[in-house]
Amino acid sequence: MNREDYTEAMVNAETAFSSGDYGLSLHWLREALALLPDDPKALTKAGTACAALGDYEGAVRHFGRAAEIDPENGDTAFNLGNACFFSGDYSRALEMYAQAEIKGVSEEALPKLFYQKAMLCSIRNDVGAALVNFRKYEEADRTGTAGTDPAVISEKIKLYSMIEDYEKAANCAVQLIAVAPDQPESYLVYFNILAAQGDYDRAGEVLRDAERYAVRDADTEVSLKLEEAALLAARADARPDEAEEDLQKAYDLLTELRQKAPASRQDDLTLSVAEICTKQKRYDEAVRITEALLPRDRVTPFTLQPEEPFAGPDEAETDAMAEADMQAIEEQLSAGEIDESLADAAEVYYDENGNEVRDYPDGMFAALPSAETVPPAEEPAAAAAPAAAAAAHDAHFYDRVYYILVTCYAAQKHYREAQRCGAILGQSEQPYLACYGRYQEAFASRQLAETSGELTAEDADRRYAEAISFCRSVMMKRPGSRFAAEFRARMYAETGKFAKAEEMANLLTPDDRDAVTEYIRVCRNGQTVA
Repeated sequence: MNREDYTEAMVNAETAFSSGDYGLSLHWLREALALLPDDPKALTKAGTACAALGDYEGAVRHFGRAAEIDPENGDTAFNLGNACFFSGDYSRALEMYAQAEIKGVSEEALPKLFYQKAMLCSIRNDVGAALVNFRKYEEADRTGTAGTDPAVISEKIKLYSMIEDYEKAANCAVQLIAVAPDQPESYLVYFNILAAQGDYDRAGEVLRDAERYAVRDADTEVSLKLEEAALLAARADARPDEAEEDLQKAYDLLTELRQKAPASRQDDLTLSVAEICTKQKRYDEAVRITEALLPRDRVTPFTLQPEEPFAGPDEAETDAMAEADMQAIEEQLSAGEIDESLADAAEVYYDENGNEVRDYPDGMFAALPSAETVPPAEEPAAAAAPAAAAAAHDAHFYDRVYYILVTCYAAQKHYREAQRCGAILGQSEQPYLACYGRYQEAFASRQLAETSGELTAEDADRRYAEAISFCRSVMMKRPGSRFAAEFRARMYAETGKFAKAEEMANLLTPDDRDAVTEYIRVCRNGQTVA
């Protein structure tokens, strides 16, 4: 081997890498490896260049070969773990990180090792392990800056929120504001934690701080005002005596904002106004402004297949599965594996933008149709055409659109439209909204069968069986989904299966259980919609 040629190739590779030309650096590293194929230094640098180019398979190959040649080098194992991590091979990444920790890594690599382990545990939803590794990361960092990294603080907020340790999540949120006081997202994270805990006064103060100290553009101004309106709406739910005043404030705030907000935010604002109108029971206005957000050709945001409903089991099979479900649940209750309080805690966490992410929203069942009145039939509207996603907005936007529409139509007893919108919402990717949509579709189908003859009783029974089966599948995939249990309880009651309805009701929190038990009583007494 010509040592001078090897040295020159390595120098050229290093120079190209430092200049940001990773492709050229890799070229020279290959020249060096052609001269000295088993050189750990060249292999490691080649792996680093491949990673910089996004070629993680190449990085795994080069780091893997370096690890074979120098198996006791912890830094090499760590590099290989990183390449596996970014290539999506999390199992092997965790194995290599463990080997790196055992073999020992350099002082510079140690905090990075714990950081990577924390992120890997977070991806795997191993919250406890992720938090421990973040603590190790901060302790191993000699610079003292690890604990002030906004990305790390945000990740810890998410983790604490997932295990419902809101006190620690709030402490981290305060830290986030301290290290990034000019970022609106810092305040929104803390705002959402406080709002979720019902501390509306402090949440309002945080919003005002954001308006005073954060760097804002026109779009951010709109976002903050939207959060203020949402806070007023949430406070209205919690304080019924002041609800009318709070909702009107929210309505006025949003209406004024629409007059000066940029065009890019007009649809969001319009939809938020419609949501407030729905809470105010101004259903005609909510429908009018929400319908205007749909494309003129009535294209839906989902590929809708109304003639191919959820492929659930037939009614007898659904009943048999329900019996098996209840027996299994009773066994778990007896064994102490679950208890009735499991439904007390919704899964709540916050994304990197400070937005609250929940399994289900509080108070949504207040919008379900009453069982005490018999609605008149309505003229059916034109059906929405099946189509691919509408281009203007994402699926989350249309989830909100169809939730408003189905809620308003059900409240107005416009059952043909409620059935149509329920079928669309039933295909949402959000479990709560999908269950809600399918329930409303089934409920509306029953009204159409019994009051107008537009559908047969067999059609309505089939829709109920499919909706019950769908809600059951949600419970099987997401144990503790009380919204699915509540929908099942209501549908069992509406179809005369009172024992099954009561079994489902027993899984709910006391307040929800009382409401559903009363609903079952009404249905049992024949006061349900006939």
